[in-house]
Amino acid sequence: MSSRQRASSRRRNPIIVLACCLLVILIVVIALILIFIHKERTSAKGTTKNLDVIMVNRCREYVKKHESPGSYDCEEIKKRFLNSVIGKDPCNITMNDYDLFIEAARQNISCNKFLFWSKTKEFTHYVSNNSKPINGSKCFMTLEDSLVGYMMDGLKWCSRVGMKGMDYTSCPGWTDCELNSVKSFWKRASSYFASIACGNVSVMLNGSISNPFSNNSLFASVETRKLNSKNVDEVNILLVDSPPHRNMCESSSIHELRSVLSGSKITSKCIALKSTEVKQCISSAQSCNCF
Repeated sequence: MSSRQRASSRRRNPIIVLACCLLVILIVVIALILIFIHKERTSAKGTTKNLDVIMVNRCREYVKKHESPGSYDCEEIKKRFLNSVIGKDPCNITMNDYDLFIEAARQNISCNKFLFWSKTKEFTHYVSNNSKPINGSKCFMTLEDSLVGYMMDGLKWCSRVGMKGMDYTSCPGWTDCELNSVKSFWKRASSYFASIACGNVSVMLNGSISNPFSNNSLFASVETRKLNSKNVDEVNILLVDSPPHRNMCESSSIHELRSVLSGSKITSKCIALKSTEVKQCISSAQSCNCF
């Protein structure tokens, strides 16, 4: 090899080494990105541990507190739920897959107690859990206060094709696929709850945001469509913590909601509330009339 060739080879070697190093770094970065995306999509979390035990215990606790003994078979309800998802694609669970579960857990709820919510979960449940008249019964019932919602609130679940049980390693997140196990359940449960609503029903919306009635919410996309004008007399729109300088009841978002209800031949009214005043009223008076 001539001196010129050796010199040229020495010049190329650092370039080759640098290129190899960059390639290795690129591969590592891509691998880390893929791992991060996978963790984000699965939330690095699968089915809630001891899901079946939690379901049965919640069911029995609920029946003991709210229903007559023997009115529900909690083991059968659990079985129907598990059969809705076990062995199936976690991104191909439809609302109808939960029909048998919903039927087994269906209950009678008194008219005028139905309380829906969107982006106000914590405050809405404070109201439903604490506003009780002298006789001690609830003034309001949210979906999560019903047997269907109470059993599954805060839990996560899925299975896989061919599995004989639940997947405790990873499950799709809420937005990962449209027909994921949890999202389809809450859409079905919301549809059921709205379909049995009757009398004067209420909905608590977040008055501190620009779009209290969001088309992406379950209340907008599912529940408002299932309210039946033959059973529902009026919808009370309760706007929580609207800005003092703006009447959110006159916002375009609330006008859209009232228009949707009007199209279903359901009348409505809107009230702006301060959460602090509602809490003060609830704590000082055994009344259902704090707004």
